[in-house]
Amino acid sequence: MLSDFAKTYYPLEFDTIHDEFKLVKETECKLMEFCTNVSMAEELERIMRGDIVGEAAHVALEKTYRDHFIHSFQDFLTGTILLDKFYGDFNNWYSPSLNLELRTSVECSWLLTALFHDRFRPLLKLGELLGEKIPPGEDNSSKFACNLASFYAHLSTGKTLESWSPTDAESSSTLGTILLNHSNLGNHAARGAFTILGYDLPIAAPTKYAAALAIALHDGDPRNDLLGSKILPVKMEQFPLVVLLMYIDAAQEWNRTAGSKDELVDILLENNQVVFVMDFSSAAANSHKAQEFESIARCIISPISLGFASSFSIGSGSA
Repeated sequence: MLSDFAKTYYPLEFDTIHDEFKLVKETECKLMEFCTNVSMAEELERIMRGDIVGEAAHVALEKTYRDHFIHSFQDFLTGTILLDKFYGDFNNWYSPSLNLELRTSVECSWLLTALFHDRFRPLLKLGELLGEKIPPGEDNSSKFACNLASFYAHLSTGKTLESWSPTDAESSSTLGTILLNHSNLGNHAARGAFTILGYDLPIAAPTKYAAALAIALHDGDPRNDLLGSKILPVKMEQFPLVVLLMYIDAAQEWNRTAGSKDELVDILLENNQVVFVMDFSSAAANSHKAQEFESIARCIISPISLGFASSFSIGSGSA
């Protein structure tokens, strides 16, 4: 399916950004239908339109807007390259038994993780521009926060993904409290995690929660709280999708803004190393990315070296 998309996409020159968005959205719907038996077409349409409106509003106010819709698909594609390269490792880290079925597989969970990790970002950015607070959209946030905390604790002790199950019981926990607090403050990661758990998808709970936890922990805003509470750093062997999303989301910088000259030059894949080779438009852009990778390095422990290199030697770094 991805090969067919590439053959269609590569030679095209789009008249408008909406034309490109539409092709990507149609591909995402096909992938969702294939993996989960539900296309999520209406939800993906809302995300797409939110990004288009958000960009138009920023342009009108002469502000820089970072893309989220195409970015999420690019996260999925680049993450899939790493899954493919280290598939035996990801199979063992995720769950060999759940990987036997597509709807419970690491590929299915990664698709959900990547496509929906920025679900609320365009809406919240638009709300900032308009001076309006976007209200919470999920009534079961407290229950989902408790289950995410239970899920995290379960995997942290070395238990298997398939042996965890959600509960309706609500209890206080450090992680649950942090997620709820940041959700109330408008954090897109916490809200996105709660929202994906509310989707009616015919897939196993551990598969959905693996995606939701990765979404919940990927953003920088709650990072100090999570580090201070010893929730971070996380080990890749226990939380492969959390680590993968943090790394891929930081690495995917090319074409994030209109007129951006930052480019992906290459992806170097060695036995135990991944390096995204970037060509940054300025030393400042390079320095900013180096700082982001330094932040992520404090949050993950990985047997695979995950880093980036660039044309500016002052900013090269790794996670």
